Amino acid sequence: MIKTTPRLSGICTVALLVSASALVQGRGNQPPQNPPANTQDSPRVETYAATDDKVSQTSHTIRLDGREIKYTATAGTLPIRLDNGQVSARMFFVAYTKDGEDVKTRPVSFLYNGGPGAATIWLHMGSFAPKHVQMADEGFQPAPPYHLVDNESSLLDVTDLVFVDAIDTGYSRAVAGVNNQQFHGVRGDLRAFGDSSTVI
Repeated sequence: MIKTTPRLSGICTVALLVSASALVQGRGNQPPQNPPANTQDSPRVETYAATDDKVSQTSHTIRLDGREIKYTATAGTLPIRLDNGQVSARMFFVAYTKDGEDVKTRPVSFLYNGGPGAATIWLHMGSFAPKHVQMADEGFQPAPPYHLVDNESSLLDVTDLVFVDAIDTGYSRAVAGVNNQQFHGVRGDLRAFGDSSTVI
């Protein structure tokens, strides 16, 4: 699924996706705050530290339609919180942002497959990212080893891209001590993607 702002619809997806956009475009530099200490009335959950959600950034160049485009790739996780404010899962994302653009006017597209069980790998490495897996001439997947090549069909020339994996797909995982079943199915997916506490 692809969602492009400002036409992004669906209350359930806005909070997480806006926080991802802010993080990768430098609009949200404040790290998440540590939750309150566990009490006897709250379930035991793994202690959370802002350092658990570090991001990694690298710089790249691609040619699209004869134009050289410099861009930054950012990989990291966003915290998904329980009702008591404690982190219950970490949602993995990879974002590609064109360098030198005004973040206030640059479009941002969010790409994700439905879960559970479906990471965003096909949209990412097979369709719209600046790099994709090289296919055989007839369009089929060749035998390994596989090779990454520039993607002439990438959308990066017209929009920044944020690929997000549902919990228990890709590198998105529940933290230790949290039942991951709550993220499975339609309601669990909606809650994880729309958890408004991710903007904290």
